[in-house]
Amino acid sequence: MTTGMTTDLATFKQLTALEPDLMAANADAYLQQKSQELVSWVASVDPDNHRLVTQVHDALAELGRHEQQAYWQLNHRLVQPLQQLMADTEAGGRVSSLLRQLQQQVADMQPPKQRLNWKERFLLLFSWRQTAFQMWLDRFAENQQALSGLMDRLQAEQKQLRRDNHILQDDLVALNQGLAALSGVFDFVAALEAQLKQSLSGQSMASLRALIQDEWLPPVQQRLIELQQQLLIARQGVMTLELIIQQNQSLIRDIDQTVMTTTAALDVAAAVATAKHQQQQAPKRQQSRIDPQQWQQAAATIQAAREHLSDLRQNSATAMNELNQSGQNKR
Repeated sequence: MTTGMTTDLATFKQLTALEPDLMAANADAYLQQKSQELVSWVASVDPDNHRLVTQVHDALAELGRHEQQAYWQLNHRLVQPLQQLMADTEAGGRVSSLLRQLQQQVADMQPPKQRLNWKERFLLLFSWRQTAFQMWLDRFAENQQALSGLMDRLQAEQKQLRRDNHILQDDLVALNQGLAALSGVFDFVAALEAQLKQSLSGQSMASLRALIQDEWLPPVQQRLIELQQQLLIARQGVMTLELIIQQNQSLIRDIDQTVMTTTAALDVAAAVATAKHQQQQAPKRQQSRIDPQQWQQAAATIQAAREHLSDLRQNSATAMNELNQSGQNKR
């Protein structure tokens, strides 16, 4: 008797084992066939064999449990790093902070206008330097060093973002595989529920109708609800991870553009500073005014860099708000 039951349960496990390759070829036809085979098998169970009825009931209540546990284990492994990333986002973000500092530093690099405004003229009254340009030259080396330091830090963050994305891409592949397994078992249980309902409506034997209605259908419907709930959570997790990867990729591109734009502005400002320094070192009879076109180029390039950095800061802030909101929804 025990051997027969074991054989029956082994058949049950065989009928509920899903083969990913066959599902990939034609999921609907495959799941339809599998669910029909399983329903045909449970319909052959003797209603008077109470031990086997209980075992099949319990086995139906465990459908998809393995896939659920595998996904939760993977998800649990990712909780801590994702929470840390969310904490960084809520704190403002290192990249966003560096972009803000860089924007201010680029503004300080801009040569003074040839025609000063009232504030610049007022500040000049309290300086021992004779001109605003001389004040700018005095601060140029310090500002240049600070700007280079900020770009180095941005590039270091860019390297970290690339390392993070490499790890996150592997995690995303694993999560998608787990999600695919969950989706497959959910579709199988849904097909099984439909087949059981169809079998119930066409069943004339009262004892078998009662067995389907009281023993087979309830655990299948409960599993369907539980798997659906986890699928929603799993899809949200995958979407959050995809968003993190996309935002990291966007920040990597932004840093490339920022370094390129800032370097161009720095080169132009350095050219103006060098020309002015050479002018001051030359004898008075050889001194000449800096080429107005060079001056205008410096002002325009640095202004473009400031506007570019301002746009990047706004985009970065918007992206982090979206990421933060996604994290709150997930929690």
